[in-house]
Amino acid sequence: MNDPWFTWLHPLSNMVVRIDELLDGHDQPTVDDVAILLTEIRGLIRPSELGDGYERSYYEALQRAPDVVLAHCEMKKLLTLPSV
Repeated sequence: MNDPWFTWLHPLSNMVVRIDELLDGHDQPTVDDVAILLTEIRGLIRPSELGDGYERSYYEALQRAPDVVLAHCEMKKLLTLPSV
């Protein structure tokens, strides 16, 4: 996607690629690998009205689309589940 409107989504799509690469790799992901990704994902889902780039665009998406709010809330719940 080269449309400038979607440029702000690159950090999120890059994270999806990293997760895919980790899961498709020859080695089993370690607990540390997963912990690092979870920390980075938690950082990605922090919208900011005053932020730049991704954070600001994420905030704006939450303001205009109820479906984004619902998905955001579900993601937050999943990321706060206790470790097993």
